[in-house]
Amino acid sequence: MNDLLDLLQKLETEANGGLESSAQFRALIQETEKWILSTSFQLMTQNSLSITNEEQTEAQMEAHEALLQEMNDYAHVLEELRHKGQEQIQRYPSLKESIEFQLGNLADSYDSLLRTGNQIKARLADSLAVFKAYEETLRSIMGNLDQWEPAISETIQEPIRNREDLTTKMEVGRNFHNQIQGEKSRLNLAVQNASSAAASLSRPSSPQEALHQPIPDRELAVRSRLEDNIDQVRQSCLIPKPGILNSKQKFFPHMPELHRTQFY
Repeated sequence: MNDLLDLLQKLETEANGGLESSAQFRALIQETEKWILSTSFQLMTQNSLSITNEEQTEAQMEAHEALLQEMNDYAHVLEELRHKGQEQIQRYPSLKESIEFQLGNLADSYDSLLRTGNQIKARLADSLAVFKAYEETLRSIMGNLDQWEPAISETIQEPIRNREDLTTKMEVGRNFHNQIQGEKSRLNLAVQNASSAAASLSRPSSPQEALHQPIPDRELAVRSRLEDNIDQVRQSCLIPKPGILNSKQKFFPHMPELHRTQFY
């Protein structure tokens, strides 16, 4: 009689343990599914952010690194889930196919999240390098203008007394003009690259929003200085000031094509 009671108690204990184990397994599956859905939503949300400069990219990289760390840390939960799944299969062999299907789907979803997370990290890193290059280009152009402007000003103020003075002034002006145009090309390339980097990170809510992104103040300042210097060089080094050389034909009739010197 005692042996029978012991057997019944053992069977009851095993049954209760099996029910508890199954409940824990189902609860962990639900927890994992919720985490995967939440993490997927966080990754998708990044595509709706407006990231257009170095500072914003650095802030987003910091936030994304924290999310990636959480994703990597969650691997131990997947391992625990796999272990509990094997326990369920051993206890209920008839459920093997169903359990393995569930575990496989969750593992695939987790791997997909990791791939997406690492792709976003790579895009952020690439775009950050482009934004840094853009900012460095602005600093470099400003520095070059700081160096050139005193000489440009001196050339502009240089009086023209004869043909040799005019030729020299035009040649110097042409050199400065080409240098400034080269800086303008550098700026345009940096802006184009920065725009492409922003497009790879941001998904504006409407086409109008994409078309109306404000131009940074520093870029406007650089553009303004470039254009001002180009205009000054063109006007002062190619077109004689009134009262000094009112007519090239009057002073230099043998130079009929002088005014056609073009800068591009």
